[in-house]
Amino acid sequence: MKALLPPAPLVRLILIWIAALLALAAAPLRAELPARPDGPILDAAEIIPAEQEAKLDQRLRAYNQETGRAVMVVTIPSLEGEDIASYGPALGRAWGVGGKESDQGLILLVAPKDRKMRIEVGYGLEQFMPDVLAGRIVRDTIRPRFKADDYPGGIEAGIEAIIT
Repeated sequence: MKALLPPAPLVRLILIWIAALLALAAAPLRAELPARPDGPILDAAEIIPAEQEAKLDQRLRAYNQETGRAVMVVTIPSLEGEDIASYGPALGRAWGVGGKESDQGLILLVAPKDRKMRIEVGYGLEQFMPDVLAGRIVRDTIRPRFKADDYPGGIEAGIEAIIT
């Protein structure tokens, strides 16, 4: 008695589908984005002392009110395997930093456990903060302080360079 087996191309197709489904299931999911804070600072990594955070918060609120821009500082402990170059824009879009119409927002993003930092600039601010200037601030102003384990000093100096 002859067993009924599906034709070879059908078996191959089924195996390809199973492999694809397994690959999708194993793919890392996007790290959940934190809720937007009430003010311009989210220090989820807890690297900014309270007194310094209060002063920086006040300075950024005044700057944002005066200019109509939205400059924020975000620290998260880790990116959980996600690329900082995709996490920053996703955060900016999810929070609506800088407004949907004008997109005049900027996020100084720091993930200390991953040793990553980035200045994410909305399209509306690129004429004032092009990528080359953002890179220079990270490289010359923020990174040296971070390497000396002075995260609060690096953040403060970076924001000073951004808003002046």
